[in-house]
Amino acid sequence: MNVNFAKLCRRTGGYKLAWLIDLKVQVHFPSGDVYVTALRAVNNNEDVSFGGKTYSAATFNYTPGEAVHGMDGGGTLDIAVTDNSVINNIELYRSVKLEVVGVLVDSAVTEIQGFSHTWGSVSWDGKKASFTFEKDEK
Repeated sequence: MNVNFAKLCRRTGGYKLAWLIDLKVQVHFPSGDVYVTALRAVNNNEDVSFGGKTYSAATFNYTPGEAVHGMDGGGTLDIAVTDNSVINNIELYRSVKLEVVGVLVDSAVTEIQGFSHTWGSVSWDGKKASFTFEKDEK
């Protein structure tokens, strides 16, 4: 996590930010596996356009884990399930990847690059899907 990002988090009251996320699933092709976007969401009450893509308003809580020695510290994502799309993706695909694209502050999006997680585990209670992401050991 860079210093500017840490300052932004402190300025806006910690990690309760309007994150823009891409939830991707791994699809198997004869030529190789690729991740395709299954859901684009922003933790906001209105949709947000960024980079030519629309992020749908959603209710979720994303908490990045602390990086240790410069390695990704994992994190958690709790997202309200309003239809079956999130659950269908969990059941159909073996691998889910979360990419944090940016954060909405004062009606402007600050882009975040290289901030992603591959799922470790997921549970759901009929109303909320809870993802726990593992630390990056690479």
